[in-house]
Amino acid sequence: MTLAMHILDWVRAQPTVVQAAVCGSLRRRKETIKDIDILVSAKESSQIMEEFVRLPLVLSVLAKGETKSSVLIEPGIQTDLRVVSDTQFPFALHYFTGSKEHNIRMRARAIEHGLKLNEYELAGEKRSVKCQDESDIFAALGLDYIAPELREDTGEIEAAAAHCLPTLV
Repeated sequence: MTLAMHILDWVRAQPTVVQAAVCGSLRRRKETIKDIDILVSAKESSQIMEEFVRLPLVLSVLAKGETKSSVLIEPGIQTDLRVVSDTQFPFALHYFTGSKEHNIRMRARAIEHGLKLNEYELAGEKRSVKCQDESDIFAALGLDYIAPELREDTGEIEAAAAHCLPTLV
């Protein structure tokens, strides 16, 4: 988390960045993680990617693109930086935070509501649901906000629908 916060602070200081957050298993506070995932909404991504792959912590560049770059940082942890538009940010933050199983269940719930949910939008044939943050996604699907730590498909969706999610310590 210390390394992720250091990189996140750097990302947030970039002039074109609107929002930035740690996501993935680190945001879910898993006991073990395989990498660090950072999501950014920005007006322009190429400069951020250029600077990201040249950070002093970077041991090697695994991939570099316009919207996603992956590096190996000291002490050997893969770190991925993904850039989306500001309107896509809530959807991408939800998608890249939840476990695979949680995301499958959330997509199924969206289908039950006549919508599709992915990392870019929540939309149906005749409408697109505008969301300012993740809580808007959950609300549009008739759910209470599910904290990242609970997004593992262990009954959290049913609990959120029944308004009986546990209080996190």
